[in-house]
Amino acid sequence: MKLSLIGLTVIMGFALSGCVAAWGKSYNVVAASPTAITIEYDVNLTDLNNVQNVALAHCSQFEKKASLLASARKYLGGIESVQFECR
Repeated sequence: MKLSLIGLTVIMGFALSGCVAAWGKSYNVVAASPTAITIEYDVNLTDLNNVQNVALAHCSQFEKKASLLASARKYLGGIESVQFECR
């Protein structure tokens, strides 16, 4: 049992670190347009306020403000997906 718990811990560590390594940062812009932006982020490494700043910077390029539309937990490892509308 102890060996299984250690193995599971190691596997989860690799799984969680793989997402960040693939992105190279604590968040990933999945889609962006003049009307919206969708961002996935690791809740263990950043928070909604920091991600909202990314959305605000994106929307400000179009002289708009970011407004949160939806938020959902995507994976057990703590990946959150958020969508902002540029208004």
